[in-house]
Amino acid sequence: SISAEHGIGRVKQRAFLDRIDPVALDLAAGIKDAIDPRHILSNGRILASASALDYR
Repeated sequence: SISAEHGIGRVKQRAFLDRIDPVALDLAAGIKDAIDPRHILSNGRILASASALDYR
């Protein structure tokens, strides 16, 4: 993506979730959970809160 390693930011979050494949988002969230199970890093950001969002 254009945002690459800098993330998409809060402003673009809804547009990102509207366009990403839910399977890809679930995979990314699973990887994030494996690396950071306590959600200390970027707590409350897109992947940390993806399961709470209705993105489907």
